[in-house]
Amino acid sequence: MNATLVVDMFGSLSPIPERVARDPDDLYPDKENPLDGYLWGVFLPRSEMMGWSNSRFDGTALLWNVEEAELTYHIEESRIGFTQVGLNTGIGELLDQSGEAARHIELSESEIAQLDLSQAEWAPYPIAESPATDPAVVIPPLVQCSDDSIRWFGEAELSAVQITGIDVTRTKRPYAFESTSVLNWFNTQSAEPKAHAVVTILADGWDDGKTTALADENRRWHSGSLEFGALVSVPEDYVPRPAWMRDEWAELDAKLGIPVLIPEWDASSIGWIIARVFDLVLALDSAPGNLAVRVTRLDE
Repeated sequence: MNATLVVDMFGSLSPIPERVARDPDDLYPDKENPLDGYLWGVFLPRSEMMGWSNSRFDGTALLWNVEEAELTYHIEESRIGFTQVGLNTGIGELLDQSGEAARHIELSESEIAQLDLSQAEWAPYPIAESPATDPAVVIPPLVQCSDDSIRWFGEAELSAVQITGIDVTRTKRPYAFESTSVLNWFNTQSAEPKAHAVVTILADGWDDGKTTALADENRRWHSGSLEFGALVSVPEDYVPRPAWMRDEWAELDAKLGIPVLIPEWDASSIGWIIARVFDLVLALDSAPGNLAVRVTRLDE
């Protein structure tokens, strides 16, 4: 299974006209999304420039592989764009039929010429999956890169950011302390006023009881600059509802959210909040393989 993260950005975008102008040489002028490929063309080079992704298949250690990115502000009511990345960034081993690492066999030209291929059958390419990058490590720069990329097209005002993890793996231990202990650069002791937001979660087999347990677990860890509060009831439109939606998620009852005070409403703060929640959820004894975390800004 390939671990995947999808970042959905909600709010408004006032585009710079020349940056969203239709390509006169577009071979498919009647396509459903006339801006198909525009965000991809910014997100991919931005990822590579920052060293977070790389288009070369040379085994370089990366955080993610860019899979998809689209602007949607012009065709959807509230989602202005999304990015999608894969976390299995390395190169797996060549495997034999038993699943063990295969021996590399070299044949001479004469031996190759004598091979009988009349009974040859198709077989899947025997490459093992590489370990996936930990989502908690990827999310802060991923949110920042997605935000940077969409703002290239104009003035963006984010009202919420949602990240969906698909086939993500459980972390060996929570990094919650480490992830928040580096946030002193916010220098929040004198930062006033702070931004108000609420965190909501949806995952395989999730319910409000698990949100409560997560909030209790969260209080065990130093939160750094992030001030998490007591659980609150949230309206339906605050609950994560990914475009990619598991059928059983539609029946889940999730009406509780975790309020949080943050130094400022920006991509950096949002990324750290979601990374912390992913980290704690995936460290649970019954960690889900699929989950979505949404951070929504509240009116102050």
